[in-house]
Amino acid sequence: LEKPKELAVTVQEFNPPRRMRVREEDDDSVFYVTYDLEPAGAGTRLTQRDQIEWRIPRFKRPIARWMVGRDIENQLSTLKRVLESPE
Repeated sequence: LEKPKELAVTVQEFNPPRRMRVREEDDDSVFYVTYDLEPAGAGTRLTQRDQIEWRIPRFKRPIARWMVGRDIENQLSTLKRVLESPE
């Protein structure tokens, strides 16, 4: 098993309550992630956009993209559960 990787995170734009852009860098990639919030009926719509600059060999990228997608899905599911739970 690999040990956890160090992740450098830089906030590139912070415009509450509408938008945040971050740059996340580790040995395998650089991620540029934008989070946009907008009113949606009685709630709020969160849109996440990602751009990835891979530093890994091309043959490893399909599994890496799958892993990233799985992690994003888990993070968004957890966020939804926390925000929608009664206090």
